[in-house]
Amino acid sequence: MVMANALIRIQRAVPLKALSLLYVGLFVVLSLPGCGRFKKEPNENDVLARAGDSEITVGEFKDSLKEFLPEGTEGMPLPELIEIKKGLLNQIIEERLILKEAKATGVAVTDDELAKQLESLQQAYGEEDFKNEVIKQYGDLNAWRKDILKQMTIQKIVEKSVKVEVSDAEAKEYFEKNFRPEEGKTIVRARMIVVPTEKAAAAALRRLKAETFESVAKDVSTGPEAKDGGDLGSFEKGGMPPEFEAAIFSLSPGRTSGIVKSPYGYHIFKLIEAKKSKKQTYNEVRGKIIEALKREKTERGYMDWVLSLKQKSTIEIKEELL
Repeated sequence: MVMANALIRIQRAVPLKALSLLYVGLFVVLSLPGCGRFKKEPNENDVLARAGDSEITVGEFKDSLKEFLPEGTEGMPLPELIEIKKGLLNQIIEERLILKEAKATGVAVTDDELAKQLESLQQAYGEEDFKNEVIKQYGDLNAWRKDILKQMTIQKIVEKSVKVEVSDAEAKEYFEKNFRPEEGKTIVRARMIVVPTEKAAAAALRRLKAETFESVAKDVSTGPEAKDGGDLGSFEKGGMPPEFEAAIFSLSPGRTSGIVKSPYGYHIFKLIEAKKSKKQTYNEVRGKIIEALKREKTERGYMDWVLSLKQKSTIEIKEELL
C-alpha cells in the first residue's frame, strides 16, 4: 500500500504562501549581499535569522530545505534556488511568529485534542505500515508527534485570530457580477499539482503512475488548493491563467497533462469533467459562492494578520548564509 504523506502531516487551515509572499512587511537587516558567494561553508550552528527572540540556525534551515526539496537541488538554476530559499525562510519565520503569538495569547492544543488527532491518523492505515512510514519521514514517532502538535497549534491560533463573515448581500452581488454563465459555454473542473522546480514536477509525474492525483497533490503541491487534492473547482475560459487553460482545455475528462511551466512554477493538471454551461439561479449556487468568498476573505485576513505580527517584531536575516 502506498502511504500518502499528507495524511500523516496535518494540513494548515490557511496556506502560508511561502513562495509568493517573499519578505512582505519584514523589517530585514541584511549583513552582506550575494547568496551563493560565501566562500567558506557556514557552520550549522550559525544563526541564519532571528524573529523576535527566536533563532533559526543554518542547520535547522538545511533540514527544512531537504524536506521541502526531497529530490535535491542539483542542476537547479541559482536564481531560482535563491528565491526558493528566501521563500522557505519566510515561511519558517512566519511559523515562529505565529507560534509565539499562540503562546502569548494562551492558545494551546490539549492532550485530549492531540490524542484524538493522532488516533484518527493512525486508524487510516494498518499499525505496522503507518509506523514504518512515520519513521521513514521523521526518524521517530516523537518527532512526528511534535510536528502534528505544531501544525494543530498553528491551525487553532489562525482560526481564533482570523474570523470572517459573508453576508447574503455580498453573495448576491458576487452572483450578479460573476455567476451568470452564458448557455453553451464549456465549463471544466480540474485538479492541479504545482511545485517550484521541473525536477520536482518530474518526480510527481512518476508517482502518478502508482498513486492517485489527489494523494500526490496533497503531499507535494505548494498551492493553496493542495489540501483539497489540488481541486481548482469549476471554471470557464478566461477564469484561469492562459498557461493553465491551454493545458486543461486540451485534455479529455480523466486524462492528465504533462509538465506545464508558468510564472507560478511547474504544473501538472488533471481534467475531472467538462460540460456545457446553463444559466443558474442564485439559490442553486448560493452555498458555493459563500464558501468561495469565505476562503478569499480568510486568506486576505490571514495575510494581514501575519503582516501585523511581522510589523511588531524585529526580524534579522543574514542573507549571505543562505
